[in-house]
Amino acid sequence: MAYATLADLILAFGREAIVQLTDRADPPAEVVDQAVAGEALTYADNLIDSALAARYALPLKVAQPMLKGVAQDLAWCRLQRELTEDAKRRQDAAFRTLRDLAGGVLTLPGETGAANPVGGGGVIRLKSQDRIFSRDRMDGL
Repeated sequence: MAYATLADLILAFGREAIVQLTDRADPPAEVVDQAVAGEALTYADNLIDSALAARYALPLKVAQPMLKGVAQDLAWCRLQRELTEDAKRRQDAAFRTLRDLAGGVLTLPGETGAANPVGGGGVIRLKSQDRIFSRDRMDGL
């Protein structure tokens, strides 16, 4: 599932900023490089999916506005050549949100089932065979 699109990224950060971060041509073409932006958005989607898979069945049933913001911030950080203080803050907040979603501190509205629910603390009991080689059986050998 795509949590954010190139249009969302441009709306959030501005066309000029996205052009500067994605246009890697020499000389610069002064246009958004859709392949570079697409890689950053795919990276963000994969990070989000890997965090959510621990708690939710994927793909999600409902588009989540919170995840759109997380995807935008992760893609924005991925596009940076060097993380600015703002980008670092955005990245940390995005990772915190994903950790809280995976851990159950935050929940996604409209999403019910967990693909792999977190363990409930049950007890496991095992019964093994009697020992073949014990001190009593090995006495005298």
